[in-house]
Amino acid sequence: MICEKCGQWIEDGSKACGSCGTPVNVQGVQNAQGTDAAAQGAANGVPAAVQPGMAAGVDAGGMGAGGYAVNPGQGGQPPLTKDQFYKHPNVAYARTQIRAAAIISYVVAGISLVFGGMGVIIDVLLIIGLGLGIQLLRSRVCAVILTVYGVWNTIWVTLSTGTLGGWWILLAGIYAIIYTFKYQGAWTEYQRTGVIKDLSPAGKKK
Repeated sequence: MICEKCGQWIEDGSKACGSCGTPVNVQGVQNAQGTDAAAQGAANGVPAAVQPGMAAGVDAGGMGAGGYAVNPGQGGQPPLTKDQFYKHPNVAYARTQIRAAAIISYVVAGISLVFGGMGVIIDVLLIIGLGLGIQLLRSRVCAVILTVYGVWNTIWVTLSTGTLGGWWILLAGIYAIIYTFKYQGAWTEYQRTGVIKDLSPAGKKK
């Protein structure tokens, strides 16, 4: 079973989550019993589609199509979609940091347009486009490109003015790289194990 609060795996027979202490509810117990019944049905040659407590496309071992571990959910529902996963409380910290990196890029683009005028419109559109890719798609590629652009921009501004400048884009890119990679890594782990990793600083200490 998976804890409905923190997303961590709960061993069968446990009365509470070993990570956050949330008691196992009756529905969760019923789901576990349904899985046991499904395994018994599989041993007797009963198709998974008609076994109790099983979702369509889920085998007796709790594995769905493609070999992904299934998050039982309410009534044996299928695993979370990627959008649902992104909205999970355990992903909230990474989600906030990804959004912050995108917002920084939008602010920098606005400032560049105000002070640079139409002469920097291509740079502005590039920064905004990369920011949207980071915020909406959680794209690691966009994060890397923004960081590379930030390095170039910092060097160019510093050499042109004689003072350190243009580093806000670099900062946004670094944040975007860190948290888009953490998010995508957590998503891959969820697909493999069914466990939603806590991406907050508190979760890292556990």
